[in-house]
Amino acid sequence: MIRSRLFAALMVVLTARPLTLPAADPQAPPVNVDDLKYAVEQAEKKGANVAMISDALTALEKALANPAFKAGQAPPELTALRQAVEAAHKKGEDVEAISHELGRIEKALTGRAFERPQQPEKKFEPLPPFRDGRGGARIVINGITIENAAGVTTQSISIVNDHFTIRARRNNVNYTITGSLAGNDPPRIIIQDDKQKIETTDLKEVPDDYRATVESLLKSIKR
Repeated sequence: MIRSRLFAALMVVLTARPLTLPAADPQAPPVNVDDLKYAVEQAEKKGANVAMISDALTALEKALANPAFKAGQAPPELTALRQAVEAAHKKGEDVEAISHELGRIEKALTGRAFERPQQPEKKFEPLPPFRDGRGGARIVINGITIENAAGVTTQSISIVNDHFTIRARRNNVNYTITGSLAGNDPPRIIIQDDKQKIETTDLKEVPDDYRATVESLLKSIKR
């Protein structure tokens, strides 16, 4: 009799509070690479060389489809794909859209997107001029001797196809002289300061205040 009552009471408890099993751990949503594939296709249509990226993406798709792949983990093929994208970027290919979409996948699998390291700004040191035995600063290009004009604060000389351009500045006056190294035509001289601008092809027309500097600049190019 007592056993019957205990059994009945136990059945009431079990009926009133049904037994529940612990829920399984929710899995991360599957990774979708459709947008990334589209970005690769568009880049290829625009002429970008993305063959290595396409191959790496195919390998990543196979890895994600592998039954052994666990959601939320980053397969090594993901790293290989990023390396292919960065290699194309260094070659000058336009892969920014691809990199952006790949970053979404990287964030889904690793929790963070790739950030391209900032390249330090390149600082070019000026090349020291060649010096001859006399101690003067001079450069020789194709048999043409270029020397710094005396008293000039800044000076630059460019030579293209036997034509030269001299740009210099002295006492807040800018000098630009263009001409032919062969001397077929007289050089064109432009002198400009805060008050006036002088243009001439005749050295005699250069005012006395500027003539010595112009002559010095013309002598800075010698054969």
